[in-house]
Amino acid sequence: MKNDVTLSQTELHQFHLHSSHLHTNLLSHELHRLDRLKEDFLSTISHELRTPLSSMYLSIQLLEMLLINDQDSNAQLDQDPSLNSFPNSAKAEPREDKVRRYLETLSQECRREIALVNNLLTLQEAVVQLPAPAFSCIFLQEWLNHFLSPFRQRFQKQNLTFQVEKSHAPTCIMSDLIRIEKILHELLTNAFKFTPNGNAVSLSIAQQDNMLSIVVLNESEPIPEEELPQLFTIFHRVPNVDPWKNGGTGIGLALVKKLTETIGGQITVNTGSFGNAFSLHLPQPDIRC
Repeated sequence: MKNDVTLSQTELHQFHLHSSHLHTNLLSHELHRLDRLKEDFLSTISHELRTPLSSMYLSIQLLEMLLINDQDSNAQLDQDPSLNSFPNSAKAEPREDKVRRYLETLSQECRREIALVNNLLTLQEAVVQLPAPAFSCIFLQEWLNHFLSPFRQRFQKQNLTFQVEKSHAPTCIMSDLIRIEKILHELLTNAFKFTPNGNAVSLSIAQQDNMLSIVVLNESEPIPEEELPQLFTIFHRVPNVDPWKNGGTGIGLALVKKLTETIGGQITVNTGSFGNAFSLHLPQPDIRC
């Protein structure tokens, strides 16, 4: 009888050792995964910060040269290969056109840096805890006309067809204006980055019963099925043969998910031959605006 008890205790001890070993292996695997994510994030952030700064510095140099005089500017462009990233035809441009183009580059890259920093700050706030959402009545037509205006211009420049479908949309919706704008800004920016020239992007808004659905669909290469479970994980980026082609930090979609949850909604994604469709589902109260 004593031997049976001893054997049972031994087996129990071995079971605990095995469980502890398994737990240690799982923990080690998770730590390695997080470490890889951290390294990838740091590499991405470094690239995302350095690239705009390089463009800004180059534009500043060119503007300084123009301020000296046009003749010296053209001479230095010929002598310094590092300044030849602009087309050769730029040397024959009128002074005003050069200044306008360099300032446009500065403005564009500044906005890119600001957007990156804002995303990092907003995500940090979301992780800690955002304030309670400020729900208000948003009149759809007026809001969309204002909000979508810059996107229409961007899509047109890239030769993308942009369609808005709201025939089944309500006149007004209840939501946190700042957060829903941030969510849609991220989704439309992604659509802009990952849709090939000549293809289409659509935004559709509809409501059935008390559920509002906002869908951003873009005609592009479908996201691989195996990537979908991790798509909204912070720092995760869909693998690409050219990871710097479209930029991205692995923050945007994680931020979308966090913000969506704070306003009581849900974000889903469907992929297929049609491309990729991100759907935002927001419950609406019975009380109308």
